[in-house]
This record gives sequence, C-alpha cells and structure tokens, in this order.
Amino acid sequence: MEREEKIKNLLIELKDNPRKLLELRKYSSSEVVEVSLKNELYESLMIAFQPISIDGEIIISVDAFSSDILRILQNSCDTREQAEQEARQEYEEIQESNSKLSEEDREWFYNSSTYEDILNYKIVIPKEIKNAFKKILFTIDYEQISKIKIKNCHARQISGWNHRVETVEDVMIYSELPCLMASIDLFNKNIRTTMNDTECVLEDSTISNGICKIWFDYRSLSQENKDIVEALIASGCAEKFMDNGIETISIFVPCSREETVGEVSDKLRAIVSKLKVQDIKYGFGTMEEIYQSYATTIERYPFYADGLFTNGLNLPDLIKLGNLLGDNLYYDEEEGMVWKTPELYQRHKRYVESQSLRNSSQKL
Repeated sequence: MEREEKIKNLLIELKDNPRKLLELRKYSSSEVVEVSLKNELYESLMIAFQPISIDGEIIISVDAFSSDILRILQNSCDTREQAEQEARQEYEEIQESNSKLSEEDREWFYNSSTYEDILNYKIVIPKEIKNAFKKILFTIDYEQISKIKIKNCHARQISGWNHRVETVEDVMIYSELPCLMASIDLFNKNIRTTMNDTECVLEDSTISNGICKIWFDYRSLSQENKDIVEALIASGCAEKFMDNGIETISIFVPCSREETVGEVSDKLRAIVSKLKVQDIKYGFGTMEEIYQSYATTIERYPFYADGLFTNGLNLPDLIKLGNLLGDNLYYDEEEGMVWKTPELYQRHKRYVESQSLRNSSQKL
C-alpha cells in the first residue's frame, strides 16, 4: 500500500510539477496505469503519456503503448451497467463451454470463474475519457518521438504469432519506438511484421551498443519483394531463418543507447524503402483452406466444432467456428475467398483499386 500511495501522490503532484515524471519512471507502466485508474487520475496519466523535455532530453514516463493500455481499451466499459451485462454474458458462455468438456478435458480446461470474478476484472472508463486516451495513443508526434534517445525508450516487443496486427494502431501498440515508423512503412506495403526488438540496449544500461531489428513473414511477400529481400541479404542488412517453422526475414541496423529514435529509425526506413507496395498475401483462402487452418485446434479441442458441419462444410458454420476461435471471418462473393478479418479484405481491395487506377492513368 505504501508503494501505491507514493505513485498516487506523484500523479497528483505531476500536474503542477512535470519533473515528477523522473520519479514516476522508477515504477512500471502497469503500476502507474493501475493506480491512476483506481483513483480516477486520468489527467495525470495523460500527462505521463506525453513526451516531455527535462534537462535538455526528451523522455516518456509511462509507456502509453504498453499491453496494459491495450487491455484497458479492449476490455473497458463505458458504464457499470454495460460491465454487468458483459460479465453476465461471459459467465453464461463459460458455463456452456464447461458443460461440453469431457471428463479428461475438465481436469485441464475447466474454467472456475464466477460472475463476480469476471465483473471485478471489468474496468469502467467514461467514453469521453476513453476517446481522449485513444487520441493520445494513436496520434504520432514524430518530431518529438524522433528526439528521444534510445536509453529513454521503453522496451516492448511485437509478436504477430501471438497478437493480431491488422491495423496501424496494432502496429503502434506492439512496436518499440525505434522500430515504429519502419514497421508502419512495412504495414502500409502490406507486409506482415512478426516481431521487432532493440535488443538489450533498452533494458540493460550496461550495454551501450546493439542491433535494432524487425522481423517479417517471408510468405507474406510478393515475388518482386522476395527478389528484393534476397538482394538485401546479399548486402548484409537482412537475413533469412526459420522461426517456429515459419520462414522469416530480419532486417537490422546497429544502434547505441546514445543515438536518438530518429537516427535509428532513419536507418531502418532506408532499408524498408527498397521494398515495394504489394497485395495482401496472407490471411485468406478458400473455405476448405480456412477450415484446414483450424484443423489442429479442432483435433485438440473437438468441442469447438460441436453441432457444426453436420451436413458438411458450409459458410455459416465456418464463420461460427471462426468467431469461436477469435477470427471475424469475411466472405468475398466476387472472388469466392474467405478472409480472416474484414480489415485484411479492405486492404486487399484498396490495393486492387489503386492498381486499377494506375493502369487507367497509364493508358491515358
């Protein structure tokens, strides 16, 4: 409680004394976020999110893109009534899933959460406060960010295998600041990033120099970009390797704790600039291909498919299965393809339309 009280007092004092940010940096982002929300110190938390100049150096006190903030945005409710309704629905879904477990599976997968447990986990944030959070989180002041020294950044990793990276906001949530702009560039070229890292220079003050790198899925590349990647590998600024059975590309540049985000970012972006904008090459397939992508999960947890596909493979049941497994499937009638998310489909359509306009202009 003493630690929590210190954080609370620092947050209160922060509004009149920005230098309190230096003391606030001693605590983890999750602690600061938890204390600020518990005590409704929203204004102080938003100040802590902002890059600020102290003693001639730009710092960020609280990692605004941390998984704690992501969890808050995803799970928070506008009102207590909404929280109670969602908790009741989730509890009923848990009870239904529990009832479908075999005796063998119950030992490992039975969920003992009560309605009260779920409700206590819910966070209520008024809509206007939530919108203010989002405005801060997803508005990049690159001029300010670029001045931050690597040693004053927060360590964070992106993992496309464990987290969905479907929007620019997702990229911002999971990217470390030195990798942020280059990762957004890759996203805008429709290339699937899977991880980025500034090695230990963000976490260990005894390490002065390291490598800043971004990984992306080789399968997500067009043939043109695969050829470009091979040239990058030959030039020594990229490598190809297997990660969990997936052919992966890493692009990398040297970095030091005394360099700024902008200096490291510019080096990464120079490499990414060689790659071309392409169509989406992942996250879609025929009904059979999408179903097969779930096959391993269904084999291990057959209750997910209970009551589905009794009359063979069909689109409505496939969409239900996708929802159960966390995918918001979208069917494109024109091309007869199923997309893992509507966002991926929309990015594909934008690329197709842009190419059509380009071809039309060339004919003129």
